[in-house]
Amino acid sequence: YRIIFSNFQAYQWLLQVLALHMESPSTQTVGCKIISAVAEGGCLSEAHISKTTEYFQTIIEKHQQEEELLSWALWAVQKMNGVAAIVQPILAGRLQSPRILRTAMTSIRC
Repeated sequence: YRIIFSNFQAYQWLLQVLALHMESPSTQTVGCKIISAVAEGGCLSEAHISKTTEYFQTIIEKHQQEEELLSWALWAVQKMNGVAAIVQPILAGRLQSPRILRTAMTSIRC
């Protein structure tokens, strides 16, 4: 299903839908679950990864109080880019909220 998802440009469609519903934590959580499943298969291009990284940065900024959403977003980031994608922002001081730090640390799975 990952290749089909990629071949039919469903990924671009998903990001567009998520952008339209950015204020909805439940919609964003479902989107993060889908992205984490698709990312696992390695079918995302560099363009997809770049757009998704921007998307996750927006999620973290807008929904800092939504722990389930943050957890799924961080899990998807890890699926796409590995553990370093979570650890590097922590070490650089970009994730400063105690809630986000805690969620980030618990989302790391090696």
